[in-house]
Amino acid sequence: MAVYNAKTVKKCAFCKYWWDPTCSLIEPVAPKANKWEIKKRAKRMCIRTNLNTLSDYVCAGYECKLKEYLN
Repeated sequence: MAVYNAKTVKKCAFCKYWWDPTCSLIEPVAPKANKWEIKKRAKRMCIRTNLNTLSDYVCAGYECKLKEYLN
């Protein structure tokens, strides 16, 4: 698993369009510092593009699903 700053990085695992309704592939490491861990190379459906994408991909249509948790 890899640790990222969820406020600055735009990985699919943090996107609201990446189908992971229970957020089972991400977990907080240091929430006050916006550090979150994602399971790399996990595939889920992107609701926006209807394609299976990996958790560590990046796209232009990114919208953060963790807005209420980030400082």
